[in-house]
Parts: sequence; structure tokens; C-alpha cells
Amino acid sequence: MGFLVNSPTNDYIIHNSLFSTTKILNVSRIAINMRITKL
Repeated sequence: MGFLVNSPTNDYIIHNSLFSTTKILNVSRIAINMRITKL
């Protein structure tokens, strides 16, 4: 499954991982901003 680069499921998995990574980054950025404003 790893070498099927053009398969739609592979694209879906890559898109999902990128989306969840950006979501995690956004959440951590918001938490950092809230921590800075609390100080």
C-alpha cells in the first residue's frame, strides 16, 4: 500500500495527516497565546 502513490486512499491519508497536524499546531499556538496573555 505504501508504494501506491497515486491511489485515492493514499491521498486521503496524506491529506488527513496534514490536516490533523495543522490542527494540532493551531491549538498549541492558541494555548501559547493564552499563556502569554495570562502573564
